[in-house]
Amino acid sequence: NPEEGVFRDGLFLHPGLGFALAFPPKWQTQNTRQAVAAASPRRDAVIVFEGQGRTENPQTAAQRWTQANRVQVVESASTHIGGWPAFRALARAQGKQGIIALDVTWIAHPKGTYRLTAMTSPSAYRNWAPTFERVAGSFRAISAEERASAKPLRLRVASARAGETLADLDRRSGNRWKVPETAVANGIAEDARLQAGQLVKIALESRS
Repeated sequence: NPEEGVFRDGLFLHPGLGFALAFPPKWQTQNTRQAVAAASPRRDAVIVFEGQGRTENPQTAAQRWTQANRVQVVESASTHIGGWPAFRALARAQGKQGIIALDVTWIAHPKGTYRLTAMTSPSAYRNWAPTFERVAGSFRAISAEERASAKPLRLRVASARAGETLADLDRRSGNRWKVPETAVANGIAEDARLQAGQLVKIALESRS
């Protein structure tokens, strides 16, 4: 259901709640009913976006969450993101594999308070900090054009032409999957040369 949010490459659009959030290119993303998550290509950084109840002072929401989760706040500050009050905290927490560096942002959106939690190792935090800040800062209201484009993807089958690649077929058919996704869905190599009439599963936007 597109009203629960859809991805357009790295851009997450939620027409139901009226916001957009941009994740880094090439990160693996996932949208569930509970949260939206993204992992870096090397799995050394993770970002989780989720709701934290009703709209309230983001600093109050931050204090309640950090206390409940026994998080040690190192640095924090109030700010504004997308025109809404926000609060950002740099913190540390004990994970299963040791200490985790956390970069957490709370945003008081009209439809609720949202929390964006970025996680990595303490040694890698300096490298990832600009990325975490960009993702949090990208949270904004959805545009009318983006709302109109937030249509669900439907599974379809395309007939290949002799010798074309998955990239060729993507361009010709309008496939919304990336080449690696199409390759996995069809159980073929990313650089495979297709045979004439070979049937390939693709994803197209619904017109309804």
